[in-house]
Amino acid sequence: MEHQDWQQVVLRRPGAQTQKRVSPNLPPWERDVHEDGPDALITSALKNALIQARGARKRRDVFLEAQQRGCRVPEKVMEQAEAGKCTLKEGKQVALAYQKVLGVKIL
Repeated sequence: MEHQDWQQVVLRRPGAQTQKRVSPNLPPWERDVHEDGPDALITSALKNALIQARGARKRRDVFLEAQQRGCRVPEKVMEQAEAGKCTLKEGKQVALAYQKVLGVKIL
């Protein structure tokens, strides 16, 4: 049996690309996603703009004012936006809430 080749052979079509599957159970900041897809992460410019807009005010104060004015953005999402761990859509929602509460143009 020395005349047989026992090495593993993988057959692929020429030019075929493999696709990575994204697990839906992973949080968005741990997924391997593109920058312009539906799960795109918040940009650093938007993150810095949110932090600068909040300024010296405490996070809790901004959250309470947002709740009183009818913004329905959870406090956890606001914290994730400032940490850069939320999606771009959630980041824009937080920016709109900050604009409403603080009266500063972010977007």
